[in-house]
Parts: sequence; structure tokens; C-alpha cells
Amino acid sequence: MKKKLLYIITVVTSICISAQVLEQNDFESLAWGNLNGQGGYTTSGATDYFKVVKIDDEHNKSVQITGPQFATQRFSSFFMTNGLKNNWNNRIVGNDAIRFSGEFHTGTSQFITGAGDFGSLIEDESYQEIIGLSYQFGTKKLQGFVRVKRDGVFSRFTIDLGTQKYETKTWIPVSYAYNYNTGEAFFTTPEGNYTIKSGNFNGYEIEVIPQQKPMFLEFRSAANGGNTLNHINSYDNYNVEAIKPIILCYFRK
Repeated sequence: MKKKLLYIITVVTSICISAQVLEQNDFESLAWGNLNGQGGYTTSGATDYFKVVKIDDEHNKSVQITGPQFATQRFSSFFMTNGLKNNWNNRIVGNDAIRFSGEFHTGTSQFITGAGDFGSLIEDESYQEIIGLSYQFGTKKLQGFVRVKRDGVFSRFTIDLGTQKYETKTWIPVSYAYNYNTGEAFFTTPEGNYTIKSGNFNGYEIEVIPQQKPMFLEFRSAANGGNTLNHINSYDNYNVEAIKPIILCYFRK
């Protein structure tokens, strides 16, 4: 029994050691104030919509994003990186899943109601969404989304990630992962683990899409039509890894 347990521990340890960091940042090397091209980030939105700020002593430097106001249709502010492309293409053989983990901050009360969301996502070379996770301003809940086929048509498929409401000034640890070989999507929140795969899902027949190449990492604050607020939220301590797909088996629900 002890030998069997030792073997299992050895296998799991060797799998985890093979994980390869593609990109990570705790923002501590950035200067206070406007992001303004620091860290290789590009932005879309007013310059002062992206700032390096201090939310609390534990996190020290975080990046704050201000969302657009007075949207007549869905519109977003975002900052992004393009370093994933080369790192993913040069990943260790067999590390065919990509996983994002990080912390989202829900912001202050005066900006928490209204229409829209903020979160993180990974896109392909055509800037099409592959997978992502977002916080909904109206419901104060988390959602996960992945690009799928429904009736042969490409579309964004979204699921609720639990029922918990996250109030103002709250840090939320989250992660999401995409299996490049199968197209399956995985999400982890404080409530647990969630999976999207091909089949009948909540009454919808969907087909997940494998071999979508992760090229860009984006942090986004979006406003839906009718929104009248500049939502202000923050990010910190994110990490993007290429991992062996077998690790994702431990995140199924």
C-alpha cells in the first residue's frame, strides 16, 4: 500500500513539475500611476483608464481598469499582452493545455451596479475568444465562457459558476483552462470546479472546439447597451501556464 501511494505521489509530482510558465505578473515592477505601455501591455481606452494602484497592503501594486460609460451597444476597455504566441508555440512537448489563474477585485460600491462585466480571456490569432471568466456587475456572480459550435455555428457559450454573490471591495481567486487537444474548458472559483465539454449542456447541444491556438491574453471591462457607469475594478497576481491535459482531470465537476 505504501509503495502504491508513493508511486502515485511520484507520478503526480512529475506531472506538476513539467508545468511551464508562459507569462506571469504581480505588477510590483511597474511604476505607480498610468499603465501607459509599462510591462509591454497595450491598451484600448483612455490613458487614465488603466492605472497601477494600491488596493491594500497585502497586494501592494495592482492594475486597475475603468470601463466605458454611456454604452449604446456592448463596448469595452481592455489591456492585453501578445507574448503568449511565441511561448505557446515553444512549449514543452505534451503540455497541451493552457491555464490562467489570478485575482479579480470587485471594486467600490458606487461602481458595482449596472450592465456589463469585467474579467480575463484568451484569444486566438484572429482575436476570437477561446476561453475566459468574468464577473457580472448586475448579478455580482461569476460566469465562464468558451467558444463552441452550436448547430454548426461558432458562438460563445456561457455558464454560471456557482450561485455566490461577491460584494464590493472583494478579491476573488479564479482560474480557467483550455485543453488544446479536446477543446474542453475548465473553471475554478471559491465555490468549486466546473467543466464544459461536447454534448447536451443545460438543454443546449454544443460541440467544443479543439486546436484553437492561444495567442493573446486580455483583461477587459465591458459595458452593455444602457450602461451609465464607469465601472472600476482591478487585477493582481496572475499566472499563465502550459500544462499536461491530465492535470485537468482533477478539476472536473
